[in-house]
Amino acid sequence: MRTFVENAVRGELLRAGISISLVGAPNVGKSSLLNRIVRREAVIVSREAGTTRDVVDLSVDLGGYVVVVGDTAGLRVGDIGGVESDNIVGPVEREGIRRARKRVMEGDVVVVVLAIEEDQISGKLSLPIPEEVVKVAREAMGGERKKEVVVCLNKMDLLQEHPPSPDGQLPPIPGDWRDMIMATLPLLSEDAIVGISCYDSNASISGSDDTTSLPPGPPAQKMGANIQSLLTTLTTLFTRMTTSSTMTSGAEHSLAATTRQRLLVESCLRYLDGYLGMVEVGSDVSATEDMDDTGGVDVVLAAEELRSAAGCLSRITGKGEGSGDVEEVLGVVFEKFCVGK
Repeated sequence: MRTFVENAVRGELLRAGISISLVGAPNVGKSSLLNRIVRREAVIVSREAGTTRDVVDLSVDLGGYVVVVGDTAGLRVGDIGGVESDNIVGPVEREGIRRARKRVMEGDVVVVVLAIEEDQISGKLSLPIPEEVVKVAREAMGGERKKEVVVCLNKMDLLQEHPPSPDGQLPPIPGDWRDMIMATLPLLSEDAIVGISCYDSNASISGSDDTTSLPPGPPAQKMGANIQSLLTTLTTLFTRMTTSSTMTSGAEHSLAATTRQRLLVESCLRYLDGYLGMVEVGSDVSATEDMDDTGGVDVVLAAEELRSAAGCLSRITGKGEGSGDVEEVLGVVFEKFCVGK
């Protein structure tokens, strides 16, 4: 049953599409990256913090996989209001941040976008990793349904020497920055850190409204070619997510399982785990909960767990007491099919 559930989830990813959330602080290039991925000016980009207030979902084909990429509001903690400041987070932006967190937890893959910063006076480069972004990434990686996380390091063109390499390739990520990212997100895979640059001489597509501080570079198509490294990393991840290493004979049918069937099997597993837990408790003389007066397992409660588990399976097969009523069947029919009068 556990193998069935795992394969059913993979089947859902193939049919419904893989959901990606772009998260990060304001002005790190999330919207610019989305425009690069879909190859059009799909979302507004500006240096003003909090430009993206809602989740913007766009569907795209990446390596043959149906993918829904979501641009989210920048994660930050600022002044709520009442003070003249550039760091004021208004009610609309706060709602956007709440929806961004919700989108991350409901998705399948999280792309954490970080950006290199250059000190305007000293010219020194640094890599800030905001606490709010780390918090959301850790929650996504360690939750009940663990998400796949990829860290995308934007504005790598700032590391480029003058003149840049003729092939438009970016320099590697500095080792100390890579180590810092790994230390901040210990569960992250080392090959899940990718350096990119969204810089383009065409400001309307790249989203850069100030190109004077950027070094002269190769043609826009070459400068943007490094986005392909991120797409390659993502498609490799998709292959791993949708390929089962425990596929047994006949188990390929579980790939076609519906969400309803998967949820019923998951419920069945919970009831079976509850039954096994009671049986194990019965062997512990120190445990008194779920026991009868003789100190053994309460047969009635244990049998109820088995009855509920069998009911879940009968609702899938359509046989037995728990097979469901006519209203449930009609609900599924009208939800999944186009039925006229």
